[in-house]
Amino acid sequence: MKKFLYTVLTIIIFIYVSVNIFQFYNAHYLLDTEAVVNIYPNLPDEKVDKFFLLPEGTFDPKKHTIIYSFIKSDAYLLDYYYNLPIYNYSSLENLDCKEEFSKEKHYRFNRNEIVDDGILYVRLSTDKSGGFNKAKDSKSTIAIRMLAVSFTFGKINSIIVNSDGAIRYCD
Repeated sequence: MKKFLYTVLTIIIFIYVSVNIFQFYNAHYLLDTEAVVNIYPNLPDEKVDKFFLLPEGTFDPKKHTIIYSFIKSDAYLLDYYYNLPIYNYSSLENLDCKEEFSKEKHYRFNRNEIVDDGILYVRLSTDKSGGFNKAKDSKSTIAIRMLAVSFTFGKINSIIVNSDGAIRYCD
């Protein structure tokens, strides 16, 4: 009986330690099925109209906002899009190619959570709240542009969006 209890106790301890190791790893590192995409817009106000193929003078930075997102695979929910974080881009020197994953700073998503692998949806919206909700905000969208983006899972991807399209920086 003692041998059986020791075996059960050993199995329970092994499972407990394994779960804690996985939770620690998951909190501090990206798995191979997860990705982080950071957007660095390099789109001057005077080029926004041309970027969205709109008549000159349509874009007003005081009234409009640009939203970058992926389409979620569970489209039945109200939060239809993954809105990606936008970081200040003033020069390539600001981009840290050796950036470590931080749960507080980065938003990660799994491979099966997005529909169009590599299609970035850029929206010009009249809603200044900075988010996009299909049910609520579809009327506030002025223009949409879809950009093909190359990103990899298991790492932090820095995407620069300029008037020519989107490129991944830091391979």
